[in-house]
Amino acid sequence: MATAEVPRAYPFGDTIGLAPHPAYAALREGPPIRVRLPYGEPCWLATGHEDVRTVLTDQRFSVAEAMSRDHPRMRPLARRGGGMVAMDPPEQTRLRQVVSRRFAARRVERMGDYIREVAEEQLAVLLAAPQPADFVALFATPLAIRVSCDLLGLPEDGRRQFSDWARTVLSFTATDEEVAGRTVAFRGYVADLAERRRAEPCDDLLTDLVQARDAGRIHEGELFAIAAELLNAGFESTACQLSSICYLLAVRPEVSALLRGRPELIPGAVEEMLRFIPLILGSTLPRYATEDIVLGSTLIRAGSPVLVDLAAANRDGRVFAEPDTFSLEAAESTEAPRHLAFGAGPHYCLGAQLARQELRIALELMVTRLPELRLAVPRERVPWRTGSLLAGPEELPVAW
Repeated sequence: MATAEVPRAYPFGDTIGLAPHPAYAALREGPPIRVRLPYGEPCWLATGHEDVRTVLTDQRFSVAEAMSRDHPRMRPLARRGGGMVAMDPPEQTRLRQVVSRRFAARRVERMGDYIREVAEEQLAVLLAAPQPADFVALFATPLAIRVSCDLLGLPEDGRRQFSDWARTVLSFTATDEEVAGRTVAFRGYVADLAERRRAEPCDDLLTDLVQARDAGRIHEGELFAIAAELLNAGFESTACQLSSICYLLAVRPEVSALLRGRPELIPGAVEEMLRFIPLILGSTLPRYATEDIVLGSTLIRAGSPVLVDLAAANRDGRVFAEPDTFSLEAAESTEAPRHLAFGAGPHYCLGAQLARQELRIALELMVTRLPELRLAVPRERVPWRTGSLLAGPEELPVAW
């Protein structure tokens, strides 16, 4: 039974294109390995589907423990508290209950007409632009940020500020001072809005948070942390996923042709895209083993941190028949999704159904309204995000 090994430098590199870094190919069907991030103590890295699911669902792995440890991280300053992503149940459950009704399946389903209206408006902006046009700037980013900000109740005049703040927080290359400066400004902006909601409540998530704070269900710091987490998760991740989906359609025209003729396959295609497209580089926080746990053939000692890699788990050949291929056959499957794009367990993505709704509507518009969608530059000239928690095109010049 493996217990230790010399740690490898991690992350292995930026994700360029639709394939995880080549280093994962030899790891994802094997046991966890030891890695070291730029800062913090060494940790285990789980890449196999079963191991990743176990770490995410087994409550003997604690994410809250990271708050008192020299946890593995990309920047010098260690995180010390925050919202839902840094808590274990039951404290994490307490915070989720404050906002969960906004993300209930039926409520999200009723948002379909609104999301489609926003997507149509952004598509009109894209179609009116000279070709080639940047899909990221004209469609993916504004669609995602409009839906997220409207849900939270953040006004239009602050959207650029929110975007800049989110990009800084998710960047591995931003300094702690840059992150702190933008965070202080953003927190002040949200605090002012919260006081306005207290005086004049609205039908939005920020009002829910203010009322929960005033009722003593959450405190002031938690209000900000929840708003920040939901904005990051709902805006940046969706924008990156939309941009990568557009890239996939541009380089795989047969996918658009199939979905245009068989729109009933779009929900299944979205699930396969969520599995196939790498989005998150590693994990925001490690889980700490609270007792000795055997993970596959590896003994994880109590007090040891474990990172999970969702993109690697979604390419595990023991679970997926053709892990490195976007499968049109998988899009036709009626089986429940087995991918881990939204995580699993207590920290399963709160906005998963909302993200699915946005991706389905956007994909339908792309395949029906952008005939002959293609890249306007060679593949190798498409710039991809670097030094960031999220992967995706930085810009995507397209024509149609």
